[in-house]
Amino acid sequence: MAHLATERATRKDDMFKVVAFFCVLVNGVPECTRYEHNSKTLYPEEIACEKVAEEHFYGMMEDFIRFDIPFQSLIIGCEKEED
Repeated sequence: MAHLATERATRKDDMFKVVAFFCVLVNGVPECTRYEHNSKTLYPEEIACEKVAEEHFYGMMEDFIRFDIPFQSLIIGCEKEED
C-alpha cells in the first residue's frame, strides 16, 4: 500500500474514520448497509485509518466465510470526518 505524498495531501485538521458498506443476501435478496466502525475513533492521517480498515476487511471476510454468511459485496475504507 505505497502512496505518494501528493496523493495524500490533506489539511492539518482533517480527521478520518473507518466505514464499511456491505450487502448480505437474505433469502437471495441483497440487503445493504453502511456501518461506521467505532464512530468515536478518528485518525489524524488517512494512511493510519486505511491500515485499520484493511485489518477490519480481512476480519469481516474471515467471519463471513467461517459463519457461511452469503454476501454480495464488502467495501471497507476511510472517509473524512465532516465538521
